Amino acid sequence: MHLTRRTDYGLRLLMLLAVDDDAPVGLNDAATRLEVSANHLAKVAQALVHAALIRSIRGRAGGFMLLPQTREATVADIVEALEPMALVECFDDADACTLSPMCRLHGALAEAKQSFLDSLRRHTLADLVARRRAPLLRLTRKQE
Repeated sequence: MHLTRRTDYGLRLLMLLAVDDDAPVGLNDAATRLEVSANHLAKVAQALVHAALIRSIRGRAGGFMLLPQTREATVADIVEALEPMALVECFDDADACTLSPMCRLHGALAEAKQSFLDSLRRHTLADLVARRRAPLLRLTRKQE
């Protein structure tokens, strides 16, 4: 399984927001601190807003903030919100492959995907930052 850059950036942004939750984090500030493209991060942030994982605050002092319930979101919840989960074309369209009526690959891949997600369901966003909060906070603080 290979997660896209979109999911990678989304997980990083959520971790940043989870450890730096005292005020909204601006897009450019987050992109600089995470060392990622601001344009790409903007698209990811919009997807996270749409998935009701973060909120966007407009204005000069605006930015992005974690929604309270997001701390308990599992890594699987986050991955499913950001990642296209169709491992092969027939996951979305059974008619996409002429082998579909007799193929057992779909079932094997579906089982593997389910195992992958089940493993990620054992970890929440809070778990990802709990033990490493102080070092993560130092790494993600604005350079003054």
